[in-house]
Amino acid sequence: MTRIMLRPLGSAMPLGFFAFGAGALMSAVLELQWVTKTETKTAAIALLTFVMPLEMLACIFSFLSRDAAGATAMGIFSASWGVFGTLWLVVGPGQSPELGVFTGMVTAAILCLAVVGWRGKPLLASLLLLAAARDGFLVAYHLGVKTTLTGAGWCGLVLVPLSIYCGLAFLMEDVNQRTILPLLRRGTARQSLEGDLGDQLQRIEREAGVRNQL
Repeated sequence: MTRIMLRPLGSAMPLGFFAFGAGALMSAVLELQWVTKTETKTAAIALLTFVMPLEMLACIFSFLSRDAAGATAMGIFSASWGVFGTLWLVVGPGQSPELGVFTGMVTAAILCLAVVGWRGKPLLASLLLLAAARDGFLVAYHLGVKTTLTGAGWCGLVLVPLSIYCGLAFLMEDVNQRTILPLLRRGTARQSLEGDLGDQLQRIEREAGVRNQL
């Protein structure tokens, strides 16, 4: 006999993607120098009070919904926005080798997530690859190549509509209980939405929280 305990959890992905789009936009306008440096503190406050907490909330509820990949991505983005927001607020914008090394580590983590997600969710993996490209430009900038800051800004601008699309697609899917806007799921990712209960329970005994070791 199988018992299913339903938890009152909605999809955390729309919240995470909409917040991510806001962060990408705020960063892009600074990197492209469309606003003056005096506006940096305003952008920093927006990252710390809007983007970071909402993405962290999406991270927590994604873990509770057993979406480890999505939760990890949201957690990394949330913490990295927090780092940049704090530095912009306290120190101000500028090149920093230490920040370049830190961003390089974040880039490596994002690339790992993109590789893992490509088989099941190529659209989300594409967004992660673009985010990694943006961070790659930032790494080069902080290590001394000033011209790459513009490349990071343009990558950030492209991320904005893509994140809005992903947020809207997940929101419509959660409300309608079926896919409305294409998310290009395939394999087990598609089966998790379109399969029956048997498909959902096939490997449940091997999942984290069920098996006795992680």
